[in-house]
Amino acid sequence: MLEQIKLVRLQSGEDIIAVYIEDPESEMVQLINPMTVFFKKLASGNSLLMVSPWLPVEIVENDSATIYTSDILTVVDPKQNVIDYYYKTLLELQKYKEEEQSSESILDWGDEDEEEESLSEEEIKEALEELKTNKKLLH
Repeated sequence: MLEQIKLVRLQSGEDIIAVYIEDPESEMVQLINPMTVFFKKLASGNSLLMVSPWLPVEIVENDSATIYTSDILTVVDPKQNVIDYYYKTLLELQKYKEEEQSSESILDWGDEDEEEESLSEEEIKEALEELKTNKKLLH
């Protein structure tokens, strides 16, 4: 099996950068630390590149996915500066995950003996609205 950083365009049109491991004996590909790539050419002539986790890293054990090769439109080698940016973002993401683990998490359900608190419909709506307007950026 060959392992490399690749830029993968899916049939859906999504662009993913990840450690790409193809198993020639199966029709599957493993993407390790996959990140969605957003690229935009600005009117000024400059380019904007952003990446964000493709998987919900806060709730998955391993940041890797196995996909069918039939879901892939094309695979290309990214430029070195894109690979460097990818690695830098992965390091920042790792720091963020470590900070989240040390602080109270929404997934920390507490002791089973504690009384269960239920949120009102209004509290749920407020929390969802706050999530929409208060997104954390990794970089």
